[in-house]
Amino acid sequence: MNARLTESDLSLFNGMNWAHFAVNGEDGYPHVTVVWVHADATHVLVNTAAGRVKDLAVQRDPRVSVSVHDQSDAYRFIAVRGQVASRETGPEADANMDMLSRKYHDEPWDFRPGEIRVLYRIRPERIIRYP
Repeated sequence: MNARLTESDLSLFNGMNWAHFAVNGEDGYPHVTVVWVHADATHVLVNTAAGRVKDLAVQRDPRVSVSVHDQSDAYRFIAVRGQVASRETGPEADANMDMLSRKYHDEPWDFRPGEIRVLYRIRPERIIRYP
């Protein structure tokens, strides 16, 4: 079952708001990290580097959760539970990382030699919103 993102949801994901990204750890415990986030009309987008704990966890189990709250009103938030529909590397992942760097730091992404960026497209299955 897919859930749809609303315009209000997109404003949270695409605003200057940090997110919490939760994956299922190898030991069965949730692994949660603070991440930059973005969304399009149908997916929540999260970017990381290949080989990190969250990347290895997603490859084992694509079920994830992402939550974000409005930095100016912590009572306005959204939590999305879903699955990683695609894991992409290459130019699109690099371009997304550059966009996120400009969004959060107002400067281009500083490429690190040897680092492979990974872009996850998360298909929402359940959404909790407040208000």
